[in-house]
Amino acid sequence: SDTVPKGAIPLDGCSSVTLHQAKTFCFAINTPYRAFLLRADSAEEAAQWIKVVTLYVSGSSGRGAVSSTTG
Repeated sequence: SDTVPKGAIPLDGCSSVTLHQAKTFCFAINTPYRAFLLRADSAEEAAQWIKVVTLYVSGSSGRGAVSSTTG
């Protein structure tokens, strides 16, 4: 089911959260170990995810700035 979490994305060292232009409503969370490509149900939801993840990482334990691109 779509409501059961499949795992967690570690945000330690996250360097950017960006809108993925090639796919509809997709955004990428880029970490030192891998890029996670995720899909939202709408452009508004994708923008909200990008905003929330960027705010979380920017405010977490002084891990530094994170770039955010919403297109």
